[in-house]
Amino acid sequence: MSSRLCFLLILSLIGTSEALSSNFLIEYEFSESLIKQVDAEEIVWLETGIKRKTFALFTDAENIDIQGGAIILSDFNQHPDWPQITRQLRKALPRFGWQTLSIQMPIIENHPTNIELERQYNAVGSRIQAGIDHFKEKGVQNIVLIGRSQTANIAIRYTAEISQQIQDEENPEESAIQALVCISAFDSPWLNVSESIRQIPIAILDIFGENDIPEVLMSAKKRLIASQFSAKLKHRPTTLPSSRKVQKLAINKTGNLRYRQAVIAGADHQFTRQDRELVKYIRGWLGIYAAGEEVESQ
Repeated sequence: MSSRLCFLLILSLIGTSEALSSNFLIEYEFSESLIKQVDAEEIVWLETGIKRKTFALFTDAENIDIQGGAIILSDFNQHPDWPQITRQLRKALPRFGWQTLSIQMPIIENHPTNIELERQYNAVGSRIQAGIDHFKEKGVQNIVLIGRSQTANIAIRYTAEISQQIQDEENPEESAIQALVCISAFDSPWLNVSESIRQIPIAILDIFGENDIPEVLMSAKKRLIASQFSAKLKHRPTTLPSSRKVQKLAINKTGNLRYRQAVIAGADHQFTRQDRELVKYIRGWLGIYAAGEEVESQ
């Protein structure tokens, strides 16, 4: 029996509700192709709560002093070594002390309904949690989340909901996600990310291209205003609130002190010929707002 037929048989055993969350056959074909191209030690299979594991690519940090771990979410319908942006991030960040874990995202229809997007949100959330667990098993506590376009929107909502859960707990633990990078996020009928940003206390980099798609550009000002303090901020703060009490006060009174919006001049939605500039900016921002011990629990 061929590997493709074997996989189809596995799908039939997974169950209808699980199979509907993504086109697992295309995910499987992506993984089969990448397995032949990448080093064996990079391959990771994540447990996400369903019978079929999720494919991911892990790249270890090149430096002795590890800054932390970066979970990279390519956009929907892309594999975890996608040539635009994803590959550059997963290969470049390890040179500056970051371990990277690029996770396969769901394969969806070209024009998904809000119901379909809600289903995908739950699927991606499980994969993010699996990525967090993978890093924690390696002893990495300083974890950043990087999403692009639709997965940037999901990363914002995921982080906002986790932050809200933490605030509602009597004896809250620190969030596993210490910083968030959103590439070309946008508001949509399914999700108002501008509203979600108000609920996030951790460092956020909201970055997009000068010639990005209209949805990204039109909602950029809303996201900036939603951060409250950043709309009035001319320079990045030299000191950051460290304790939970001080941090919560800063959010309530002046907004998120660690939100920053950045525009890559001349870049389009794919960051064509500007991907190195994008990666350079992200790497520099992580060095300021998320490096090493700067964001560890107090």
